[in-house]
Amino acid sequence: IDLCSKLTINELKERLNGSDFIIEEKNAFLGTAIISCENEYYEYSTFRTEKYGDDGSHNPLEVNFVNDVYEDAKRRDFTANCIYYNITKKCFVDPYSGMEDVKKGILRAIETPHIVFKSDGERILRLIRIACELNFKIDKQTYKTAKKMCYHLKDISASRKQLCLISILNCSKKYSSTRKDWSLFI
Repeated sequence: IDLCSKLTINELKERLNGSDFIIEEKNAFLGTAIISCENEYYEYSTFRTEKYGDDGSHNPLEVNFVNDVYEDAKRRDFTANCIYYNITKKCFVDPYSGMEDVKKGILRAIETPHIVFKSDGERILRLIRIACELNFKIDKQTYKTAKKMCYHLKDISASRKQLCLISILNCSKKYSSTRKDWSLFI
């Protein structure tokens, strides 16, 4: 379970001070942490915007923390990855119609695929991994753009590529599938 809110890591620590939750800062620059309680672990991130260079290197040059979930959603990669659940209002927040794509079993880049892959070459490998893990098809325009921009894979470290490849190769072990058509693209 991934958690996110407008709270910075320090604000989160203050709110949870005296509780059974333990906050371990993961990356101060990105505003990420691990929240644990007994044997349960949650990844946390502060709502943020990110600015990348054009090199596809996976590391943002600038991060700004924001108060708005819709602003946070713009930094996400695929529609299925920017579905939020507001625990206070007990409702979904789905700025890019990700729930519809999940129901159809489709991976689609948010807004413009070119922008999604331009800023982060690792997202191309992530696209393949998620499609394999969940047995989803890849939207035609998302696939064409990823294929066209695969030169950004050179900007990813060898160790990151290896981790991604191992995850992709282990996908069939993660979730079983009854789908007979293993074509990834629609």
